[in-house]
Amino acid sequence: MRGRKACRKCKYIVDSKVSVCPVCGSRDFTSRWMGFIIVIDDSTRLKDLMNLEKEGMYAIRIL
Repeated sequence: MRGRKACRKCKYIVDSKVSVCPVCGSRDFTSRWMGFIIVIDDSTRLKDLMNLEKEGMYAIRIL
């Protein structure tokens, strides 16, 4: 996904113009990530297994 970057701390994917992660507050981002999941329901088991904070797009792997 062009124009997107992932937070190194929580893996949340944001637009390249964002300077602070809206989930964890980190300023450490990378444009090198692989695969993503979209969490659309707070009650999903996957969200709990991957320790995700909120709904949204998350990188599966940070390179």
